[in-house]
Amino acid sequence: MPVPVLEPVVWAVWPGTVSETGTGDGRGWPLGRLAALAEGSPEAEVCGLLVSLGEEVTPWPMRNVAAAPATAFELDPRELLAALRRLDREGGELLAVYHSHLAGGADLSTRDLAGALAGGSPVLPGVAQLVVALERRRADRIRVHRWSGTRFVASEPWSRSVNTPLG
Repeated sequence: MPVPVLEPVVWAVWPGTVSETGTGDGRGWPLGRLAALAEGSPEAEVCGLLVSLGEEVTPWPMRNVAAAPATAFELDPRELLAALRRLDREGGELLAVYHSHLAGGADLSTRDLAGALAGGSPVLPGVAQLVVALERRRADRIRVHRWSGTRFVASEPWSRSVNTPLG
């Protein structure tokens, strides 16, 4: 199934965006684009970074190099290093690591937590974990997980059963 093209990109803003992103400028996150990326890969989890460069918030897709990409994700280390260097060089901000779940909902799995934490603390402090959950190959919900100081706490900016379709 080809990735749907969303032109213009859909920018979904949910209540609390300003405080949740910490930017104070009310920028929304491109939830429609993240849903389209996930729906375009129903056989393997997609993954990448959600970044801010100036006024623009955009996903940077990366290769999933996990041994079992249908049930796990692992960002390509070379692509991740290049992206972090680019953000540093261009004065950008890393907002979230995103990935999809092909089944099982939008909670962080044990494997997700193992990759996001080291010694009980986030590997990337201040960076959210965003999960796009698929149900029957369609985006069903998007959940953002933020570190509270002791654990990840989830908020759900979009759910097919509650919100209008993205895109």
